[in-house]
Amino acid sequence: MRRIAATLAVVGALLFSAGSAWADTPVTECDRLAAHPYDPGKVTEGVDWDDLDADYAIPACQEAVDNWPAEVRLQFQLARAFQKAEHYSDALRIYIRLAADPGPDYAAAQSNLGIMYDNG
Repeated sequence: MRRIAATLAVVGALLFSAGSAWADTPVTECDRLAAHPYDPGKVTEGVDWDDLDADYAIPACQEAVDNWPAEVRLQFQLARAFQKAEHYSDALRIYIRLAADPGPDYAAAQSNLGIMYDNG
């Protein structure tokens, strides 16, 4: 019984600390405008490619990245907005950095990078 209580206490502490980390980066306008529907890191429903409005998403995502520069999900969404706007060099710069960095290991960036290379 003590082991179960101790386990629950540890799990509770981990969940609390994870929740505190998530609270550091709120759901942003960038999330609402540019999250990929199939990105496991998304915090909103996601926006289909055809519905992504880069004119609104780019400034929202740039502001979000400026406010939370370490948040990989926001960087990915900025790259996605750049890609939609056909600002390919900006999108590639971000995708390459996210795909190559072993820290974030953001699979959605790796996938989009592959798609951009495949499309030429």
